[in-house]
Amino acid sequence: MKAIYWFRSDLRIADNPNLNGAIEKGAQLTFVYVLEDRNWSKAAEWRRKFILESVVELRERLLGLGSVLILLHGDAQQRLTELCEQIGTHTIYAMREPAWDEQQIEERLSSSGLHLKLGWDGFLLHPEDHLFWPGQLPDIFTAFRGKAEKNLAVRPVMSEPKMLVGNNTATPWEWPEDGDALLVTEPDTRSAFPFKGGEVEASRRLHHYLWGSDAVASYFDTRNGLIGSDYSTKLSAWLALGCISPRQVYAELRHYERLRTANKSTYWVVFELLWRDYFRYVALRHGRALFARNGFNGKRANAKPDQEVSDAWKRGRTGDAFVDANMRELLATGFMSNRGRQNVASFLVHDLRQDWREGADWFERHLIDYDPCSNWCNWAYVAGVGNDPRPDRRFNTQRQAEMYDADGAYRALWQ
Repeated sequence: MKAIYWFRSDLRIADNPNLNGAIEKGAQLTFVYVLEDRNWSKAAEWRRKFILESVVELRERLLGLGSVLILLHGDAQQRLTELCEQIGTHTIYAMREPAWDEQQIEERLSSSGLHLKLGWDGFLLHPEDHLFWPGQLPDIFTAFRGKAEKNLAVRPVMSEPKMLVGNNTATPWEWPEDGDALLVTEPDTRSAFPFKGGEVEASRRLHHYLWGSDAVASYFDTRNGLIGSDYSTKLSAWLALGCISPRQVYAELRHYERLRTANKSTYWVVFELLWRDYFRYVALRHGRALFARNGFNGKRANAKPDQEVSDAWKRGRTGDAFVDANMRELLATGFMSNRGRQNVASFLVHDLRQDWREGADWFERHLIDYDPCSNWCNWAYVAGVGNDPRPDRRFNTQRQAEMYDADGAYRALWQ
């Protein structure tokens, strides 16, 4: 039987349950990744670069296992339908996505007569193992966390296949025009994220953060940092593209705790993985409503849109030195610290009174670690139209700068 394996947000070979499942079915697989127009045309330079690096490494990994990767560019439904016709199949194996737009692609493919075999991935706590689906999902994270931690049953990491002999007759590689230039573009020397995309790079980073530097043991104390690569895990970009799975991070962390130390910092990394899971469930539960101006919690967003004000925020020209420094870092590197993200989001929504979706859309364009669930749910959270019991989540950016950039080194770095 011939079939397609469509890589989506699972750009890895190891611990890939949907890939393993397709292999176990005995299908002769054609492996493909699609640079979807709606995402690719929107993505800025640094996000594009990270995606291409990850795709190139995936191709190399597949070649090493005896198969090839097809790269297509355009509308996913159209290009996958064409590929199915070319190789003579109606079956596509793929990861099921929790966000609305990605689900619509799945529905269109199914309605066109193709047979999609979809499975969940990208969660720490698998949807089929827990009681969060979707009506049982608590409205606030604390309740979710409490329930999850009582039964933190994480599925074991799967071993990677030893060989992948697929259908290697169709091998188009639709490389974007700017692809070569992007791959040789050097990161800004000030960047807190000077890393490359790909599965091997993700594993290397995880090993360094745990075993190479022991930085994980002080994560709780350093996580609000602004300068340097080791104040936080920096795993979010690889998690977003599925170059590494939450299960792999969790398993390696537990191994580290057994052999070196278990403390508040190592616990807090799991805490962050649970936050990530929660937002995936939130996106799954609320669907399209997540992208509405007033969100999904019934509150009204209090905004007075002004494009000049919004553009000044985007370009780091608001006059608030701390906000501007963070926005300039984003433009120059595609990355921003978690502390920075909370401040610039609060400033746009509560100080400048702009539509929170302007900020979410800008982050979608530029963030290397963009994923729809974490990005849009976090923005709705700050704007007060998502999962947040507090009536006003406004940050005093001047006070925040005094607390987290007391010597002004970060503001000076990005002035």
